[in-house]
Amino acid sequence: MELFRKAAVMQAEPGDKDWTREHGFAQTSEFPFPDIYLHEKVTALAAQDAELIPFLHDCLRRFVNHDYGNIISMDQVENFLSRDQRKEYTWMQGIYPTEKWGYVHLDIFFDLALFHLEDAAPRSLALEQRAKERASK
Repeated sequence: MELFRKAAVMQAEPGDKDWTREHGFAQTSEFPFPDIYLHEKVTALAAQDAELIPFLHDCLRRFVNHDYGNIISMDQVENFLSRDQRKEYTWMQGIYPTEKWGYVHLDIFFDLALFHLEDAAPRSLALEQRAKERASK
């Protein structure tokens, strides 16, 4: 895995469609991303195609604005919105479809996030993150 972005709060841009502001929950949507990594396949694609990195940054911007991409269930979207309002930022995801690269997944775990191209994040990583979360309680 390669580090893509260090942990930091990201805020909605002034011109963005901002769900939080529109619904009166806050002045600006923001999300405290943990360190974000690229899976090996994403790193390899980024080395071959300069358009991928700007697309990944756009995915983060969309996520901050509560656009979780191609999420199948409205219940899941409502769950993520509720978790965000309660400031529970772990175990969330965005799935962003592209014609060029297929589905780009952003999974946010306990203390890291991962961009990957698989249907599910690596199981060993998810288990490790779950164990860290349990140990912190």
